[in-house]
Parts: sequence; C-alpha cells; structure tokens
Amino acid sequence: MAYALAVDARVKLMRGDLAGARSRFADAVALASARSAAWARAIALCGLASATLAMGDEEGARAILEEALFFGVGAGYVGIDSLCGALALLLVKRGERDRALRVFDAVAAGAEDEVDFSATSTDPSGALRTATGEARALLGNPPPRDPGTVDIEPVLQAALGNGAR
Repeated sequence: MAYALAVDARVKLMRGDLAGARSRFADAVALASARSAAWARAIALCGLASATLAMGDEEGARAILEEALFFGVGAGYVGIDSLCGALALLLVKRGERDRALRVFDAVAAGAEDEVDFSATSTDPSGALRTATGEARALLGNPPPRDPGTVDIEPVLQAALGNGAR
C-alpha cells in the first residue's frame, strides 16, 4: 500500500501538483514506517525529499535528505547520487564547504544529467538532480570518484554531521 501511495504521488507530480505529491509521499513514508516496509520507505523518503526541495523548502528538504540517506543506505537502497548532491548544495549554501565536499564524494560524474529509472525513482521531481548540478558548479566541479571505491561511511558521517568538525 505504501508503494501505491508513492506511485500516486508521482502521478500528482506529473500533473504539477507539488503540494499533493508532497503530502502523498509523506503518507507513504508514514505507512511504510508503520509496517516496516524498508524498500517502500526508502522510495517514499526520496520522493518526499524531491517534492520538498521542488517546493523551495530547503530546511525541510535537508532533514528529509539526511533521513533518506541514513535509512536508504541501511536498507540497501543505492540511488544516493542526487541525495548527496542536493544535500551538498544545501551545506555549501550554509557555508559548510568542506563538509559539502565530503558528502559530494558519493556523486558520480554526470549524475545530475541522468534520466534513467534509478535517477527518476530517487528524484521524481528533478529538483535533487538540479541541485546536484548547482552543487557541482559551486564546489568547483570536483573530480568524480570511481563508484566502486567510494567509502560510504565517511560520506554518511559528513551528511549527518558526525565528525564533520
């Protein structure tokens, strides 16, 4: 049922109803959490972050991005490029450039231009990928890491503020 709510939220996004999509993604997160449906919760959190950032709520998006990264990595959800890219943008805007660079380490080259299933599942509104492109530019186009060599633990620590100082 939580996945069905997330699909309905995506339909609302396609129809231009950002507020409705955000509300439906939030419902999906709550239901998936209550039923311990890890995969549905990860998908719904990503959609909620995407819709929230698309609505311009950067503070709300930041909290959701942090939760989506923490929970998604633990659940085995691997679509984190645009989550990390968007969070890096929000961090650099707050003057936390070093921390933003550490979070951006998990972003593959060209992640902001991806339109495949994984990219649109993680970021149905496109706002996270747009933010990833902005972060890349503000951070001086950091060299991409080989996805096979990225150590996710330091990325998560920087994303969640653990050991960031």
